[in-house]
Amino acid sequence: MEASRRLVEYDEEYSERLEIVNCTENMDLRRMGT
Repeated sequence: MEASRRLVEYDEEYSERLEIVNCTENMDLRRMGT
């Protein structure tokens, strides 16, 4: 029970970080495109 809860917290944190990375990559691509 405890392990799965920790895994869920980690997964949310990981997906948040991925979203941030995707946002910055999109900004970089847009900057390069112009």
